[in-house]
Amino acid sequence: MTVKLMIITCFIGVSFASCNLAKTDKSTNLGEHTSQNSLDWKGTYYGVTPCASCPGIETELTLMSDQDFILTQSYIDSEETDTVKGKFNWEGNKIKLEGNNKGDASWIYKIEEGKVRQLDLQGNEVTGELAQYYILIKKR
Repeated sequence: MTVKLMIITCFIGVSFASCNLAKTDKSTNLGEHTSQNSLDWKGTYYGVTPCASCPGIETELTLMSDQDFILTQSYIDSEETDTVKGKFNWEGNKIKLEGNNKGDASWIYKIEEGKVRQLDLQGNEVTGELAQYYILIKKR
């Protein structure tokens, strides 16, 4: 009877130990994959984004490893070019550009493999027939 009791006790102890180990594994962050740590996001991106009063806006966004950015927007059929420099902050797989010198809301981009997607002011993807024009492709 004592041997059976010892076997049962050992079995229960091993069961509790493995349950605690499983809980520990689930609660420990073993390296969450995000765009920031999984993608080669540093570099320069280019595209022509829609414009309400012109044929389009040539947009170039450079993201640097120290979280600085340079955003240059040149309005097609116009002499107007805006360049903004500042810092960006990570929010999950999105970045928010700070430094808008016009007092407008900040720009938000979703970081994807080899491209960035300009989002609306609430941080949502633009949908519809113009959605493809809000993507900037990585140049270098």
